[in-house]
Amino acid sequence: MYRRVSNPAAVVGRHPFTKRKHATGVWSIGADEEWCVDGHGEIQKSMGIGVWGIVDKFSRLEIGLWAVPNARVRELTTALYLRAAKKKGGEPLA
Repeated sequence: MYRRVSNPAAVVGRHPFTKRKHATGVWSIGADEEWCVDGHGEIQKSMGIGVWGIVDKFSRLEIGLWAVPNARVRELTTALYLRAAKKKGGEPLA
């Protein structure tokens, strides 16, 4: 409500059907340079699960998708990142 009063243009710009154009585009130097992590807990309401995924920013390939019982656990993103890094051949530091 506060944002609607203080900055109405920002509220209109955040509408789901507003087309946004990135000023510089979304790009990456190469594969596995940057991963994007996103979680969705909306499914949890109806089915009792949350969904998390990791995508390579350069190639847009899915690195991992997981269904979890609770998407709001703080350590979940770290655990899934480590699992994906191990799957890609990463090794822990000694």
